[in-house]
Amino acid sequence: MRKALIVILCLTALFAQAQSFDSLKRSKGKTTLHTAIEQTLAGRMTVAACKDTIASAKSVKDPYGGKTPIYLVLDYLATHKKQECGNAEQLLSAFISRPDFDINLRYSSLLPPMAYLIRTNYDFLGGRFSPEYISNNVLILMISAGASVNTFNSNGGTLMDFAMDTGNRYLAHYFVQQGINLRHSDKKGEDAVYKLIADGQFDVLKQALDKGSIKIDINSLQNNMEDIARHKELYDYLANHCARQASDYNDIVLFRSRFANRKDLVKTRYEQLARNEAAKASKFEEIITVENRYPDLPAIVNPRKLALYNKDCQTLQAVHARALATAEKGDLSTMRSEKFPREFVENYSKKYQYDPNNKVSLAREVEAFYTVCEALDRHIPVYDWKIDHMASWANSVSSMFSALTLGLFRTGKIPEVSFPGMEEDERLLRNAISACSMSSQHGYGQFFSKASPVLRTKLNKQQQEAKSVKRRYEAYEESIKAKSRAEMARQEAQREAKRKREEAIAENPDVSLKSIGITYTTGEWDTSWIDKIPVPFDTPDHQKTKYLEVKYSDGTKGCISKVPSNDYYVPSGGEGFLWDDKYTNLSDAIAAEYFFRKYDVTRTKGKK
Repeated sequence: MRKALIVILCLTALFAQAQSFDSLKRSKGKTTLHTAIEQTLAGRMTVAACKDTIASAKSVKDPYGGKTPIYLVLDYLATHKKQECGNAEQLLSAFISRPDFDINLRYSSLLPPMAYLIRTNYDFLGGRFSPEYISNNVLILMISAGASVNTFNSNGGTLMDFAMDTGNRYLAHYFVQQGINLRHSDKKGEDAVYKLIADGQFDVLKQALDKGSIKIDINSLQNNMEDIARHKELYDYLANHCARQASDYNDIVLFRSRFANRKDLVKTRYEQLARNEAAKASKFEEIITVENRYPDLPAIVNPRKLALYNKDCQTLQAVHARALATAEKGDLSTMRSEKFPREFVENYSKKYQYDPNNKVSLAREVEAFYTVCEALDRHIPVYDWKIDHMASWANSVSSMFSALTLGLFRTGKIPEVSFPGMEEDERLLRNAISACSMSSQHGYGQFFSKASPVLRTKLNKQQQEAKSVKRRYEAYEESIKAKSRAEMARQEAQREAKRKREEAIAENPDVSLKSIGITYTTGEWDTSWIDKIPVPFDTPDHQKTKYLEVKYSDGTKGCISKVPSNDYYVPSGGEGFLWDDKYTNLSDAIAAEYFFRKYDVTRTKGKK
């Protein structure tokens, strides 16, 4: 009985297989392989029979319906849940088992198989991935066969997105092991590293870092720190990792800002940088820069800050001693200019307000002493003025051009003027007099008392010189204006004379051209003007008319016509010939042409 049952089952299987092959033969247009895959996925053909068809097919590259056979399997895997895809996975394995099968070979405009599978599934599910679709076995099988692990969906997401979206840690670790690119960004600009950190996947991230697949430092860490802090293990791991990478000042400061709770990890390096910079500071301005860079390390910065201040105090004391000795002798011949007291006041009183030894008052007196010395030594010259043409006309190109072409006298414009040294001398003397009035606490009182009247006398002289130069300039300015007015009057007289002269000429067009200073040149008689100037049709031999071009010395141009059979000359008279104006000789016609074109008047002399 048992043997009989086995025989029946075998016969049934053979009958079903025979029917399947018979249906393959009846299919028209499709390849045998296409039909076998369709029927197997529909449950009408056994997997074993289809696998035999795949193995025995001459080629797996023949298309039907725009797709080669492998894409039918991929479509099924992408659009059916994993528990429905057992047969499809076996067919995929059968394709891969063929020695001539290339997992990365694409057909026509279709994507390569792995990319096609992932993108089709992503689009089928409405722009997402689901753990119910595409088994680990499918992806591992394809990658093992040579499919690229760096495959992207239509949103730019990678296979790591598939693993994360489906909660598949196993695949995530597998993809890292296979060398997936975790720095590829999707259309939102987010890469897999960003997403792994945001998702708190510490183990996968650690695997990638240990493997060397990615590099993370404080500059490349783009995630929101509040998101990272929600995953304590990941937070601590990244803090330690980024702290090891931070070496220079900018990296350490950024680390302290982002990992505010783990400043201890970079404390030693941060403090050592402060010590090094403080030790290199040789000027007070430099130690202030260090102080601003390390505001939380006063214990390291302040000792060097005080040391540089004390050094400047010693320098000030030495300058004071030299100045006091000079003041007591009253001999300024050996006095040298000294800027240090002014710099001391500027730094320790105005800029930084740091004066623990109260030396600013001393610096002010020493500064005042040198100011008085400079004023006493200043020679008050006879001032002169300086004219700056460019500053005066910089905003007016036409005025500048006029000044350059016509000259200062013709434009009548007074340019900007300065009195070199005058204001500087007055400022110095007034500052020195003010310095002498200050109450001296450091031994300069007697010197200031003696210098004050000398400086006031010098200031009076300076003021007299200033008034003198201004009076001289005012006289100069007035002479310029007078010359300008004279020049303008002369030009106006010339224009008026020219106007009257032209009126007289216009009223008497019978004078000769020579008498009014006009000469002319002529070309040769020809017919070239016949197309430019209308010729009257009532002239019997008008086609024989000749024309003479005339150029006058003032730029005026004209034309004279002459019919060979006539004994007169006709001026063109502007637009069209004035055939009524006929002149017995050429010179009168040329003169008539000029007066008509220039003054729109008719010459009677020589008219026929």
